[in-house]
Amino acid sequence: RIGEKIQELFDTGRIAKLETMKSNPNLKILQELKNVWGVGDTLARRLIAAGIRSVEELKGKTTVGEGARQVHLPTHVRIGVEHNEDINTKMPRREVAALEQAIRQHAQRVGGATVEVIACGSYRRGKQESGDIDCLLTRKDGGCGVEVVEKLMEELQSEFDVKTLSLPSRSANHDGCCNWMGILRRKGTEGRWRRFDVKSYPIDQVPFALLHMTGSDHFNRSMRLLAKKKGLSLSDHGIYRVTRGGEEEENFSLPFKCTREKDVFDILREYLPP
Repeated sequence: RIGEKIQELFDTGRIAKLETMKSNPNLKILQELKNVWGVGDTLARRLIAAGIRSVEELKGKTTVGEGARQVHLPTHVRIGVEHNEDINTKMPRREVAALEQAIRQHAQRVGGATVEVIACGSYRRGKQESGDIDCLLTRKDGGCGVEVVEKLMEELQSEFDVKTLSLPSRSANHDGCCNWMGILRRKGTEGRWRRFDVKSYPIDQVPFALLHMTGSDHFNRSMRLLAKKKGLSLSDHGIYRVTRGGEEEENFSLPFKCTREKDVFDILREYLPP
């Protein structure tokens, strides 16, 4: 069937089924709704079933629809709706760099000079624009960065207006790890709201976290697959030798000790700079 579609594209320059899908009004509405931060496929379909036909119709609403089709909009989705245009507008490198510096300075005010903040994602890969800023936070003295993230929530508000999309959540399986997501805008300005993630990791997990948070998603998947082929398991917390039994992973060894991102590459393949 794929071959038939390729031949159709070659013969006619188009794929009829794809053109039909593109002209489907519900599909267009579905894609528009899914572009809102916090709205996945399931929620988007529920909103359509509740009678919603555009993002604009969601503004200022806490619930939509009636009866069995009523849908409650959680806080993070309402924030996503209100600032949808800003969140979906990319920011230039200079703005990401300025935010990285500001977040680092505020983190050091509450956690001391040993706190480090590194902007990862597309910014670290050298892209000229980024959709958000992904910050890796750690303590170079080996201390816990979770408390720093929790205090940072209040500290940032001395310079920025801040809205939280997801409160700092501590990892149940990894001590010293947490993740805080939100949007911010410098106080007293009419600039765009920018989305941010701040993730804390213990210093011994930073090489793995740095690799994971830099991405891209496709590259991360390829690295995990390569590790699996070598009898290893790679995550943002470490790389382990593992004996696999059936579909379950078991008998994890102690993690390999890596002090640099390059050390992780050295276990798997030649080093690729961001």
